[in-house]
Amino acid sequence: MLAHRPVVYLTATQPSLIITGVNGSFVLDNTGKTLRTIADANTIASYKLPVLLDQSGLKLLLGQKVLSSTDIDFILSVMAQLSAKQVAVSGLTLPVASREIDVSIAGQPYYAKFNLQNGKSLQQVGTLLATKVRLESQGITPSHYIDVRVPGRAYYL
Repeated sequence: MLAHRPVVYLTATQPSLIITGVNGSFVLDNTGKTLRTIADANTIASYKLPVLLDQSGLKLLLGQKVLSSTDIDFILSVMAQLSAKQVAVSGLTLPVASREIDVSIAGQPYYAKFNLQNGKSLQQVGTLLATKVRLESQGITPSHYIDVRVPGRAYYL
């Protein structure tokens, strides 16, 4: 007679970011699943996590996957790389345009457009930083955005 004993592995998920949309605010884990709802701004601030403003119209429901783990990794990587170069981020937006993330740079009138589909956050952040340095050396400040969604290219307005 053979004995069968189930083996269960439990892995705790880590809160990765907060997403705010028309349905409210939710904490997302590293897989892109909503862990809990957040009722007020004070609670959002207490998490000390990046806050992503959803303008794309995602259906945000508790326990549902709203972003891919690749998207979460990309966003967190961009945040970490910018932080490492002392570039403060004042906001993150998921715009109506698909597969894009807009990152507002603190103290600047512009934001950076990143391509989530490309998946190469290091390259896109490098392009942003090089463009930012180049424009600053020429005394140019974009009024709207720096677009680094095309590999090896940057556009600004």
